[in-house]
Amino acid sequence: MDFLDASSKTERLIVIFDEFPLLATAIEDSMGKLQRYIDFHQDNANLKIVLCGSSLSFMKTQIDDKASPLYGRKTAQIYLKAFSLSQIAQLTNRSKLEDLIKIFSVTGGIANLQIKITVL
Repeated sequence: MDFLDASSKTERLIVIFDEFPLLATAIEDSMGKLQRYIDFHQDNANLKIVLCGSSLSFMKTQIDDKASPLYGRKTAQIYLKAFSLSQIAQLTNRSKLEDLIKIFSVTGGIANLQIKITVL
């Protein structure tokens, strides 16, 4: 966190915690530590913190719940929708409808899984 403090004094920083639920469950009191950091640095316009997570239930209960250390600190929220079949076709470079339906039925249109299927 010292690095963030020093760097955000001279330049704009966006810190992204991808799959935040994994971090929150792996490191004891990580949400409490993040809460204290946000509270102390809330006026720092150069620093933006983004929390991402594919577990909607975790994100809702651990961020939006009044008992959560992070409650009331959210400034924006984005729900990403699943890819459509045409988007999957563009992403995977496949055009055969049968292939697209198979991919969608396995991944549910989730981006990270689409990329893994494309590699296969």
